[in-house]
Amino acid sequence: MNVSLRIACREKPQRAAAAWFVPGATAEEWLAELADWQPPLAAARLYVIPASTQDRTPCGVLVLGAAPPSARRSPRALPYGVLARRLYLPVDAELEPSLDDVELERLLAADDALYLWRPHAGPVQLTAARALTVGDLLSAPEPGGNAWTCGVAGIALNARLLSIEPEATLTVENLFEQTRDDIGTQPLDLEKLPPAQNEPSPGAAGALGRALQQKLAQTVYWMMQHVPHSGAAYNWLNKMEDWAGAKLNQLAQSLEASRHRELARLLDLLRSDPDEGLRFALPMGGDEHRGLAPPSGRLGMRNVDFSLDQLRGGRAADFWDLPATFRMQLIARYRELAARELALGRHRRAAYIFATLLGDFNSAAAALCDGGHWREAAVLYEQRLKRPHEAARCLRQGGLWSEAIALYEKLGEHETVGDLYQQLDQREAAEQAWLRAVAACDARSDALGASRLLEQKLGLIDAAWQRLRSAWPRSPQAALCVTEAFQLFGRHARHERAMALVDELIAEPAYPQSEAVLVELVAAQALGYADALVCEHAADRTRIVAADRLEGARLTADETRRIALAVARLVPADRLLARDAQRWLKLRLQPRTTAKPLGRPKAKVSLEREFQLSSFVDWNAAVGTDDALYVAGYRDRDVVLVRASWRDAMAPHSQERAPRSQGLELADSPSGEAWRVEPKFVGRPILLAADPYGEAPTLVHVLGHEPFAPRAFAVSERFPAAMTAGGHRGLTASSVSANYAGRVTVNIVEAATDAELVFNVYLSHDAQLLGLISLYLRELATGETSLHYPLPVLTREQTLCVAVDRDLRFFRQRQTAGVVSLPGRISQLIGSAPHSRARIAVAMQQGGVILWGDHAQAEQTPFASEMVDPRIALTRRGWLVAASKDEIDVYSTGGGELSLHARAAGSDAAPLAALATHAFNQFALVYPGGRVAIYRISER
Repeated sequence: MNVSLRIACREKPQRAAAAWFVPGATAEEWLAELADWQPPLAAARLYVIPASTQDRTPCGVLVLGAAPPSARRSPRALPYGVLARRLYLPVDAELEPSLDDVELERLLAADDALYLWRPHAGPVQLTAARALTVGDLLSAPEPGGNAWTCGVAGIALNARLLSIEPEATLTVENLFEQTRDDIGTQPLDLEKLPPAQNEPSPGAAGALGRALQQKLAQTVYWMMQHVPHSGAAYNWLNKMEDWAGAKLNQLAQSLEASRHRELARLLDLLRSDPDEGLRFALPMGGDEHRGLAPPSGRLGMRNVDFSLDQLRGGRAADFWDLPATFRMQLIARYRELAARELALGRHRRAAYIFATLLGDFNSAAAALCDGGHWREAAVLYEQRLKRPHEAARCLRQGGLWSEAIALYEKLGEHETVGDLYQQLDQREAAEQAWLRAVAACDARSDALGASRLLEQKLGLIDAAWQRLRSAWPRSPQAALCVTEAFQLFGRHARHERAMALVDELIAEPAYPQSEAVLVELVAAQALGYADALVCEHAADRTRIVAADRLEGARLTADETRRIALAVARLVPADRLLARDAQRWLKLRLQPRTTAKPLGRPKAKVSLEREFQLSSFVDWNAAVGTDDALYVAGYRDRDVVLVRASWRDAMAPHSQERAPRSQGLELADSPSGEAWRVEPKFVGRPILLAADPYGEAPTLVHVLGHEPFAPRAFAVSERFPAAMTAGGHRGLTASSVSANYAGRVTVNIVEAATDAELVFNVYLSHDAQLLGLISLYLRELATGETSLHYPLPVLTREQTLCVAVDRDLRFFRQRQTAGVVSLPGRISQLIGSAPHSRARIAVAMQQGGVILWGDHAQAEQTPFASEMVDPRIALTRRGWLVAASKDEIDVYSTGGGELSLHARAAGSDAAPLAALATHAFNQFALVYPGGRVAIYRISER
């Protein structure tokens, strides 16, 4: 019986890539793709593939011996795997019926020719005579008929621009001289200041008369103080002294009245003619001064040039004691005018208002950056705000590379210096800077950073590998360095060295690292390394070392569990292996005593629906609103965000499909380029905050990274309203928490120093700062504090709750309202909906606590006491959900009492998040692998 052999496509790759097919009909197309590949191409073998057996026109080329860089795969290069050492077919294709290598070898010709099997085209024989090199694709151009013997020598000019240098070094004395033409060039004539409406007349006595009266009264009063008073009766000396004192008091009151009229006049002018009013504006910044000027009832003449030398003072000052009402009105009006100037695109004038009138130099520098005045902003950041890193960033962003290099050198940012030299095509200077950066990494024992620089910047693969190898096992980065070493070998196809590294790790003692860490490291290569032989070797060595350690070493219960589960994960498709590992653990470890649950379950928890997000993303954070689910994670160096609708996930038409077949059908991502981070940031926690009302942007921020640029979601039938995602002007590299506190406000927590946290409240749409709270950790009464980020923060109506290690701190009206100390480190805070009965649920490293109120004196009830690292949620019905890899508990919170309502078994995977959905009796669990499971809670 003859059976036709065919290939079938599968959802996941079936084998590692061994060759790459580059489509195209010409050598120019193939070379354009190969030019982007980083590895050397001298050893590459190329086979030109015809379109079909009838049409010999080339349709592409098969490349062996080279591969595109793993960090940025090209969509044009299609990976092909190999069977029986000679048959190449797509990595996600499988033969039907299935054949082993011996049977497949018999079907192939007896010669040593290779075969390529493309979908819909059939197999193609590739003989050694048809193999080409990259050089064979290049050919010399045809000689032209032009004569080059009549050329006339000219003047050769270097047309390449390397740097732009200022004619004079910018200093604080000559900063913003161009603002001379922005706000006004005419001398200020304060007498022309128009009177306010219904202003009373100043009286008949002019300024000269009042000055003479004041001088006379001061003289008389001084004389009376020095003339001896004789006699007990009230005489003419006492009368003269009283007259002088009353006159001085009258003049002082007159001065205050004049100043009040002047301020009213200024406010009226700022409303009616803002451009003219700015010339008479009274500064509120409190600049430095030298001595005191004679008091005046008129606004003094000021130079409107924006100069930091002028801001620094150096002249006599006349201080006006402004009433609080006038001060607040002036500040509010100045900020309105600054916003007006920014909207009109006059950033230098806005910077003048911020710096000179308000004393807000940070906003002034930001306005200059928005307007592209990079050098001026850099001077403000460096010399006035003492933030040299921001100054260097401004210079770099503005293309002022020479000045940026000097400042980065001063700051010790050698890697950035090398990058700038590389942009200037000064390779030698760039390499020297990178070598200094490597030395700095070595000095602070940062083997990962040194290896990354040596590999990616300098191309020194062996030196990079040596840095990583030296970190095991005593460096704090030991485990990360071993993982990076295997990835380095995979990127550069050094599979034999990776196999040798597996043996070296097993042969050496792991101390001070845990034995479980060693087993997990080797097991991870069995599942994720790029070469099949290395995977098989690592899996075999994992079983050997696990058996050895479990039999002879003295391990803790946690180490025993981790080693056993590492072996169980070697074959993901073998469910019996995972079950046997769990059974063995139960026999090996003593069972833990469990506390009596809060009643017996009265209802059931059933899996209603599930769908799968991309399995190629390491999902890191998830949040939910009443309408949508947002999940963020890492795909290599890219930060990925997807949005899915709860209603689409539960739609009847989608239930007909297989639970895991939907992929990203229910989810969409922001348009535009992905957010890319440096390798050192990959895997760090992601701050993810979604507006519960769906009006403000979704915040996405990687801890320690600069804020991301905003990206827009496409408008669709599921989401008809426009929505953006990304950073916020209130976010910085020091941000450790972010959450929406209401319809228009967002809380952002900054780690100002190692001992201070600052809680900022911003408007969500324009980042206007509404208020802040400073929390000094050294003043905490509970002793030593260990912070873990992201910091759990909850805002419920007028109460702010902050989790600092084991302490739950309450704030009201920006004042500390109480502290609750719990038995374990707090990992999550959730609260009941606004305008409902106040309840705050707290998840800890083990178990949780619910507080029946939003204050420190509220009663407490523990739940899920034996659950390790639970994820919690409050449904719209008020049910409290606690989920772990082993168990799912649902508690009723009705009547101010906690009782166990339902219970279900876990899925043997720790959930990333537990979230409430749009339905009152549903909740969702999101797992790191991308699985989203939606559960229904029955009433009884």
